[in-house]
Amino acid sequence: MIICYTYPGKESSQCPGHGKEDAMKISDLRELLKDKRVIQEISKHLWIESQKAGYSIGFERATDEWLRLYAAEWMKYHNPEKYNMLKDKKRR
Repeated sequence: MIICYTYPGKESSQCPGHGKEDAMKISDLRELLKDKRVIQEISKHLWIESQKAGYSIGFERATDEWLRLYAAEWMKYHNPEKYNMLKDKKRR
């Protein structure tokens, strides 16, 4: 599952070739960001990617990248009930 975040009524420009059926809504992502464990993971991603780049990539970029690249698998492992609920909701 690839997460592309979208705004209501718009397809994601972040993930070409992926339509609304593959996208996680902004409201779902905001809820995910309330979890302290997610913020810790984003902070780790920020540090690792900043070390690679040789400068701070910034928390906003790190958040965007982490949500796009890792949020689905994180949710699948740490909160499978919610993951399955969102997955089923998208199918309708």
